[in-house]
Amino acid sequence: MQSQGNEEIAGRISEQFVDLMEEMTRHRPENARVFFNENVITIVADNTLTRIEKALAMKDEDAALDHRRRLQKAICSRISDMVEEVTGNRMLGCLADHAVEPDVGVYNLIIDESVDGG
Repeated sequence: MQSQGNEEIAGRISEQFVDLMEEMTRHRPENARVFFNENVITIVADNTLTRIEKALAMKDEDAALDHRRRLQKAICSRISDMVEEVTGNRMLGCLADHAVEPDVGVYNLIIDESVDGG
């Protein structure tokens, strides 16, 4: 169970992540759940594919996922500042991937030390 401080941090990360996704893709994910495990923050976001990516996936799922993975690299570069501001920790890396069905994206953010929301 996350501490109340970590729940607040998770809420801020979730909100800012959804805003960032909307800014970069013009599509707002349904939600983003945030989990902490020592020095890893995991964001799981539902319904993140754009209409174009969904249409492409119907014809060529690999092409749609390739497009999404390129976008995820750009998103990871933008997430760093947000995570550092919200947690006070330096982000060391970001690993992301996506599935088409169900439409879910996962971002694992490696930070320099555990989040202390206590």
